[in-house]
Amino acid sequence: MPPGDVGELNKLRERVERLERIVIQERIARETAEADLRDAQAATAKAEEANEALQQQLFELGEKIGMGRHVPPKERVLQLASNPESDHFAVRAEQLDALRAERDALLTTQQAKGWVPAESWLAVQREKAALELEAKQREKRMLRLKQVFAAKAAEFREAVTSILGYKLNFSGNGRVRLTSIYDKSTALVFQSSEDGSNTGSMRLIGVGERAEQGEMAEGEGISGALEFWVRQRGSIPCFLSQLTIECFEKTTMGRRAGYAVGELEGEE
Repeated sequence: MPPGDVGELNKLRERVERLERIVIQERIARETAEADLRDAQAATAKAEEANEALQQQLFELGEKIGMGRHVPPKERVLQLASNPESDHFAVRAEQLDALRAERDALLTTQQAKGWVPAESWLAVQREKAALELEAKQREKRMLRLKQVFAAKAAEFREAVTSILGYKLNFSGNGRVRLTSIYDKSTALVFQSSEDGSNTGSMRLIGVGERAEQGEMAEGEGISGALEFWVRQRGSIPCFLSQLTIECFEKTTMGRRAGYAVGELEGEE
C-alpha cells in the first residue's frame, strides 16, 4: 500500500475513533439528563402531593376558623358573659326547669285526680305559638322563593327568546312548546325522556299549530328540514336554526332586507 494511502487510512481511523468517543460522551450525557429528568418528575409529583395535602389542610382549617372551633396553641379565648352559646344553654336550662315543674304538677294532679295543671296548659300554648310562628316564617320563605324563581324563569325565557328567537312554554307533563317570534303559527313541542342513566333528553313530538297532538306539519320548508336535520342528522339545534331563518324570511322585515326577493317582487 502506498505511503499516502496509509496516512489517509490512519487519519480516517483517528476520525472514526474521535467520533465514537463523541457518541459515547453524548450517550452518557443523554442518560444523565434522562436520570435527572426522572428525578425532577418524581420531585414534582411529591411536591404536588404535598401541595394537595396542604390545600386540604388549609380548607379544613378555614372551616374550623369559620365555625369558631379552631384555637391556635398558646392562645386564650375570651367570651362575653352574654353570647349565643351561653344564651342557648340558658334557654335549654329554662326549658328543662319548666319541664320539671310540669312533671311535678302532673304527678300531683294525678295523685289528687284533679284537673289538668296550669303548667301543662301554658306549655301547650307556648308550643302552639312557636309552631304557628314557624309556619308563618316558612310560608314567607316559600313565597319569597317562588317570587325569585318566577323572576328568574321569566328572565331565562326572555333571554332564550331574544337569543334563539323562540318563546318557551313549559307544561306540567314534561313538555316544552316553542313558538317562533317571527311566525306565530310555527310551533314545536318537545317531550322530555330518560335513557336510564338519570340524564334527561328532549324528543321532538310535534310541529305546527296542532303540535301538542303529535302532528308533524309537512308544510313548505319544514318537511325537508325535518327530514335532513332531525331524522337523518339527529340535530334539533340545526333544525331550529333553519326554521328560524325561514320564518324570518316570511316577515315584512325579512322581505325588506332582501332575504326573500321572490316574495317581495310578487307583492310589488
